[in-house]
Amino acid sequence: MPLIKSLGLIFPALLLLTPASRAAEGYDFTARYKFDYLRNASGGLALGNRSLGNVDLQLSVDGDKAFHLPGASAFVYVLGDHGGRPNDLVGSLGGLDNIEVPAPAWKLYEAWVQQEFASGKVSVLAGLHDLNSEFYATETSALFLNPTYGIGTEMAGSGDNGPSIFPTTGLAARLLAKPFAQGYFEAAIFDGVPGEVGNPKGTHVRLGKGDGSLLVAEGGILGRREGRLAAGAWTYTARKPDFVTGLPARSQGAYFLYDRALVIEGAGTADPKTLLSGFARIGFTAGDVDRFEYAWSAGLVWHEMDRKMSSDSACRKQP
Repeated sequence: MPLIKSLGLIFPALLLLTPASRAAEGYDFTARYKFDYLRNASGGLALGNRSLGNVDLQLSVDGDKAFHLPGASAFVYVLGDHGGRPNDLVGSLGGLDNIEVPAPAWKLYEAWVQQEFASGKVSVLAGLHDLNSEFYATETSALFLNPTYGIGTEMAGSGDNGPSIFPTTGLAARLLAKPFAQGYFEAAIFDGVPGEVGNPKGTHVRLGKGDGSLLVAEGGILGRREGRLAAGAWTYTARKPDFVTGLPARSQGAYFLYDRALVIEGAGTADPKTLLSGFARIGFTAGDVDRFEYAWSAGLVWHEMDRKMSSDSACRKQP
């Protein structure tokens, strides 16, 4: 019941804060809907079709414009998912569709505040937060449908209820520093068991005894052509039985990623366009505590095709 009441207050507020009417005051509202339809035509566990959808309602607040608080910002994200589970037909360990959830649900997915210091070189964030929105993320891979191209499978499968990622997040505190123009370092502490184990519906914020924390850190270099070259490491403070010895051990791991533009049209000009970009990532876990020892992925995206399709669509809409 508390969840229903909270969403009942959030929805009217979000719908009133449209970009046209409130953007100048520091409020930016975004609404998106995604729909997927998949069919398993052969193999797997069973033949059949599944459809599923995802609703994203997001509100960003510029603290300087809205409340005269320089460097402050806030973010609220309401998530709604419905439909079937296509992976039940296939049985993939890494999942099949990145909007598939255990059960249809509405939830408060993110709600955090952030404060910048030193002209934006340092920032502190606290609240409900999606780990993969900042850590272990490659922009080029975000286009792909399979969950493997989000956070690495080896880290996604860790923890008693997964890390703080889609579709269940937990409380977090994050520090981000940019010591030089293209370099960054970030570290965060997350609830070790986000949500409620066995109950995927609703928003559950509980810091249970024995849950521990998930500690994660990442550092790297950012650049327009170089993209992102980074390395990260993570560990859970709570111990769990080793699959082999049965003795308590920590779940921990490390990852490396590279994401960059490979072909740029008009490089060196005021309006460069990326034609081809690529990414590569690999991650490892330590010991026999987690389901996956390692996972890797790589891919290419040809952006010119996307631009031509958008241009053709715009032409067809003209009278």
